[in-house]
Amino acid sequence: MKFAWKNLNYFINLKCLKLEETIKYLTLAGFEIDNIEKNTIIEDQVITLSNTTNRKEINSIFNLANEISIIFNLKLKIKTILSSKDKINLKQKKYKKIKYIKFNIITNIENKSSPEWLKNYLFGCNKKVQFLLKDIEEYIKVKWGQKVLFFDLTKIKLNTVNYKLIKSHRTFSENEMIDYNKERLFSITKYDILVNKKYVYDKNTSNIMLCYFVCNDDHNIVESISMFNNIHYEIIKTISRLGKGIIQKSQYNINKFSEKRKKITIHKNYIKQILGPLNKSSRKLLSNQQIKISLNQMKFESIYSKNRKLFLIKVPHYRNHDLVRDIDIVEEIARIHGFSYFLDQLPEYKKRGKVSIKTSYVKKIRRTLQMIGFNEIMSCSLVNTNNKKNTIKLYNPIAEDQKYLKNNLLKSIIQNHLTNIKQDFTKTEIFEIGRIFNIDNDERYIENNHLGGLVNNNKFIQKDWSGKIEELNWFHAKNILEYFFKILNAHIKWHTSLNVNNKVDKEIQSTEKYYDKYNKVYICNNLSTEMIGLFGEINYEFFKTSTKKRTFIFEINIDKLIKTIYLKKHLKYIIKPYSVYPGVTRDISIEVKKNTPIEKIKKLIINKNSKINFVESIKLISEYYQQQNNKRFLCFRITYRSISKTLNTEDLKSIDKNIKYLFRKE
Repeated sequence: MKFAWKNLNYFINLKCLKLEETIKYLTLAGFEIDNIEKNTIIEDQVITLSNTTNRKEINSIFNLANEISIIFNLKLKIKTILSSKDKINLKQKKYKKIKYIKFNIITNIENKSSPEWLKNYLFGCNKKVQFLLKDIEEYIKVKWGQKVLFFDLTKIKLNTVNYKLIKSHRTFSENEMIDYNKERLFSITKYDILVNKKYVYDKNTSNIMLCYFVCNDDHNIVESISMFNNIHYEIIKTISRLGKGIIQKSQYNINKFSEKRKKITIHKNYIKQILGPLNKSSRKLLSNQQIKISLNQMKFESIYSKNRKLFLIKVPHYRNHDLVRDIDIVEEIARIHGFSYFLDQLPEYKKRGKVSIKTSYVKKIRRTLQMIGFNEIMSCSLVNTNNKKNTIKLYNPIAEDQKYLKNNLLKSIIQNHLTNIKQDFTKTEIFEIGRIFNIDNDERYIENNHLGGLVNNNKFIQKDWSGKIEELNWFHAKNILEYFFKILNAHIKWHTSLNVNNKVDKEIQSTEKYYDKYNKVYICNNLSTEMIGLFGEINYEFFKTSTKKRTFIFEINIDKLIKTIYLKKHLKYIIKPYSVYPGVTRDISIEVKKNTPIEKIKKLIINKNSKINFVESIKLISEYYQQQNNKRFLCFRITYRSISKTLNTEDLKSIDKNIKYLFRKE
């Protein structure tokens, strides 16, 4: 929207405003000022303003002036024009969409070029100048935001109009249609006003039927009959002064519609809590009186209830489309009072969000698999499948190959692996955590978190430097999964087959076709024996692949896996002080009986009553059996360390003496 600065002077006294200040406050109010340029032809500043989607009603000079008057708390310069007594009030007609409507017959119009002031007005608003009637139509639209219609009387083929033949009715595709003698004049749709091209005027038109009306919609700022008369008076005045036409009596109709003003109730504490303190020093909040003044300035009807501490607010009908929630009203109060007056500092909230146990375990599962050496992949939840049983079909798929929701993870993981084979990858160690969707027997939708994975490595292990590099086998792959469960502290059990006591997971069981029927095991809960997953070698025939590399896959229900994890809260840890003095390591050989247990010897040495002090650790490093003499010898490595001093030679001799005495006694 473009407009010249001086055009606002018709509605507002510009002596009270400065251009720079007005632009600043319009920007703070949410309007985007794209450009300001000096136009030498009209000798004025032309402002380019971008209209936001939530303020569609700001589409004319009057509507913009009304908004500026609210921001700066100024009065509009509009005189109230009363209807003249010679105008006839028709019998009430029931219009579906029209609130006020007037008709005039104007003849002998000098439809020539427009005067300079009108051309400059339209030029300042970036409108094309044509001929008088067209320019007047654009002038009213730019200035007031109202649509005025002119119909060529010669094309209607009538010198006088019988207003009783003007009727309104509703059609299927249009909100309302106005016709004359069963011929459509114009129709009002949801987005526009469509005029019958048969009666469109041109530069040669001198006799017209004028129709000016106001619709009962949410974007029209004209509410009262006095405002309607103001605009109609200017239309008639402009045509008579510039076109010198003869104007006949006006025929008008007024419809009464029920009030459409939206009501919003807001607690005063909510307003004050959102906006916060006014400044740093006083930390005072907005008072009830200040809130009331801001609401009145915006022309909102408001009532404050002291008992309930509530503001009951009636929103003007032309703001119904953008003032919907409580927060919208709070934003308007802040905008009118001035954003700069509020403390621009976010409050400190002590309450923090809490991560759920399930989310924590999923993060741990992801980190553990990445630590082991797996790479995470992500695939689309929308797939195409030939097996339509227990799958959920979308009503509006975005593509033909994305009609269904994924009911397992393994298919996409295996497809990823087959792509890697084509690229000659030597190993594939991948996993995916995602949601799967199914329909149960009662036709209820089921959504679960699953973990799927695939392991394939042609060069997995080399036993010695000269040995051959071996590929991954069954025991290696199963051990990787066992190590994963050990880190999670998951208590699971492997079953080669399921029995009556095992509760079957139908979603996991439906993936059995992907496994080799002779090389698969079920993963079950150790306590409840419930099936939580499946592990095994891939079914190469099902996927029609000729690869000889052994590949292992697994899919696990995460929710059921979490139930198998038990924290080690029962452990009792022994805390001992740490010695800062050096330790001494001695290797001793002891002759014992043939059947004497090693643990018994260790206990004898560590026992407090044995008078062998300073023992920190004891470890068996060698065992020798002499067959000739039928003797058995054990070699222990004992570490001695004192908590209070450095051990000397005398201490070590005393320890050795006690050990000899102990074993002679035994």
